[in-house]
Amino acid sequence: MSRTFLKITLILAIITVLAGGTIAVTAAAGDDTPVPAATRLPGDTCNPVVHQFDLDSFVARVMLVQNRIRVEALLTRAQNADLITEAQSARILNAWDGAHPDWKSPVQRIFTRLMQLQNRDRVEALLTRAQDAGVITESEAARILKAWDGAHPDWQPLATRLFNRLMQLQNRDRVEALLTRAEKAGLITEAQAARVLSAWDGAHADLQAPAAEARIL
Repeated sequence: MSRTFLKITLILAIITVLAGGTIAVTAAAGDDTPVPAATRLPGDTCNPVVHQFDLDSFVARVMLVQNRIRVEALLTRAQNADLITEAQSARILNAWDGAHPDWKSPVQRIFTRLMQLQNRDRVEALLTRAQDAGVITESEAARILKAWDGAHPDWQPLATRLFNRLMQLQNRDRVEALLTRAEKAGLITEAQAARVLSAWDGAHADLQAPAAEARIL
C-alpha cells in the first residue's frame, strides 16, 4: 500500500515539473513587479530554446553595446515583452549614459563635423547627402545650417568673394581673364561673369585700357 502511494506521489511530482513549474524571479531589488521566468531574451527570435531571463545578464549585455540607439531599441523590446518595467528601463539607460559620456548621436556627430567647415556650399552638400541617406531629417538639416550660419557670419559665397576681388583690380584685361578662367572651371556662369564685368566697368569708368595709354604716349 505504501509503495503504491509513493509511486503516485512520484508521478504527480514529475507531472508538476513537466507542466512548467519554474521558479519565478523578481525584476530587481526593491521592485516587486514580477517578470516571466521562462522566456526568450531580446534578439533570440530564431532560437527555439527557451531561456531563463536573468536581469543581471541582460544589463551586462546592454552595457557592452556602444550605440545608444541600439540600447534604446533593446530596452524597448524587453519592456514590450514584459521582461523589465519602464522604471527599470530608465535606470538601465541612465547607467549606460553614465558609462558612455562621450557617445554622440549621428546628428550630433554631423553637427560637430560641419561646424568646423569653412565653406557653406560644402556644408549644404553634406547635409543633403545625409538627408537623402535618411541619417537626418529635413528639419534637423535646417537647424544645423542655421547654426552654421550663426557661427560663420562673415562667410561669403564664391560669386561674392570673386566679385569683391575683381572689383579691386585696376586692369580690365586681367578681370576678363580671371572671369574666363572661373567660367571654364564651372565656378560661375556666363551670365554671372557678364554681370561682374558690367559692374567692374561701372566702377572704373575713368580707367583707360593699357592699349589706349600706349597710343597716348
